[in-house]
Amino acid sequence: MHGISYDPLHDEFTVPQQFGQAILTYRGDANGEEAPLRVIQGAHSGLDAPEHVDVDPIHSEIFVPTRSGAVLVFPRDGKGDVAPIRVLKGSKSLVSNPTGVYLDKADNELWVASFGNHMAAVYNPLANGDVAPVRFIRSAPPSQPVPGLGNPHPLAYDTKREQILVPN
Repeated sequence: MHGISYDPLHDEFTVPQQFGQAILTYRGDANGEEAPLRVIQGAHSGLDAPEHVDVDPIHSEIFVPTRSGAVLVFPRDGKGDVAPIRVLKGSKSLVSNPTGVYLDKADNELWVASFGNHMAAVYNPLANGDVAPVRFIRSAPPSQPVPGLGNPHPLAYDTKREQILVPN
């Protein structure tokens, strides 16, 4: 497992399971070999090697980037073979092999790290379908072959400095 997201409102943590094509949610005080509270998994989920997640406890949603080039949004309390409630994907969206997501709850922005086009892009968290980003970080426009961020992965936010951190 490469990612984890803690939901302080519901005292739960959510992790992706890449090989099982699943999203697992556990109690915040889980200990030892404890079964998850909920598992999202199955053909309708569209999950494809999920590595990272972020949870929005206020709007009860889970954001999951997938290897197939989409960001899937599930209900936080979803369980079983659940279809996403929204999918961010398409040529205008510039989402290409997304590797990380971060929901900036203070500024209401969804950050997506995208290995396929070497950039980090910002979207409205309610974006659905083929929606262009509001803005992005890259050393060259996506139409040019010059790489920007080599291998962006998980994202983090420094609240003290108000900076997004994109490892490369």
